[in-house]
Amino acid sequence: MVGIAFAVTAAATHAATLQVPEQHATVQAAIDAAQPGDTVLVSPGVYRGPLRIEKSLTLRSLQGAEKTTLDGARACNVIWVNGTGTEQVTITGFKITNAWGPFEGDGLRCGFGGGLVLDAAVVTVSHNIITGNAACYGAGLASNSLSFIHHNRIEGNPQPAECRGAGDGGGIFLNSGLEGRPRWSVISDNLITGHRVAANGGGIEIHGSKVRITGNVIRNNQAGYSGGAINVSRGIVDISRNVIAMNSLTEPGIGGGGINADVIDPMDRAYVIGNVFEGNRADQGSAVRLQGFYAQNIQFTLNDVRGRTAAALVECQILPYVIRHNRMNNPLGGEMSGTCILGDR
Repeated sequence: MVGIAFAVTAAATHAATLQVPEQHATVQAAIDAAQPGDTVLVSPGVYRGPLRIEKSLTLRSLQGAEKTTLDGARACNVIWVNGTGTEQVTITGFKITNAWGPFEGDGLRCGFGGGLVLDAAVVTVSHNIITGNAACYGAGLASNSLSFIHHNRIEGNPQPAECRGAGDGGGIFLNSGLEGRPRWSVISDNLITGHRVAANGGGIEIHGSKVRITGNVIRNNQAGYSGGAINVSRGIVDISRNVIAMNSLTEPGIGGGGINADVIDPMDRAYVIGNVFEGNRADQGSAVRLQGFYAQNIQFTLNDVRGRTAAALVECQILPYVIRHNRMNNPLGGEMSGTCILGDR
């Protein structure tokens, strides 16, 4: 009898696979029918959104992003993951496109995360093409969740004129908080390219988050004020082994064509280690600007930094920071400016 009871329990809790369109005509219908832990498996085709996920599940395509499209039909977001903090969601193998989310849209989510909004869950987003989505903050993806974003192509997600100059993070906007976050979010092995924002973080905006950014190619992004590729506005952030190239700022007298990092609170940390910077542009710190009140919480080391601009490659402000063990080459301007101190090469 014990063995029979165990078998019944195991069968009841076994995760199922729901197929679209073979078993369910739409992706949302399959999501609604799924039990926590199930997989929604989507055959090649174009499927209309928007989609809403409020349970633990895996949403996966059968043949990958080149053959399977989730079309947001100009709703605020293509996918909204709306959790309570414990749900575990995986989204993999889709082209995610055609959201339209300026602030004037209907609903509180409008303005954030055109392609995806990740709200209070543990979410993995991998092997997707996220393109052609519009929003003010994180036109590609916006998250306040523990997020694992890897092996995606995040490309050409515009910021609409309706944002009126507000909004950060053309590709990714991460605002997951620091309190009660023992685990790190991870942004790794993505291509992030072709974004233009009026404010900060052309490629990625980090706001008050604990995150590792590693192994990405972040190129040809543009911001108005800070961080053509990456802007760190508070947080515990490790930036390593990325290629950061041909990013820029549009406003004069502003810094951080590649990365801008602000360390303004004792909890904040910005470690920039082992990256390649090439051809980034800004009036101050064509590659990097470092600033803040806690010098011990900033590291810039083992980077390869190249440029051809009148501005120095690395600009330091507010406090002196020791810049060590980097290779820097700028035949048209200096290597460092502001309060930077050259340590060991």
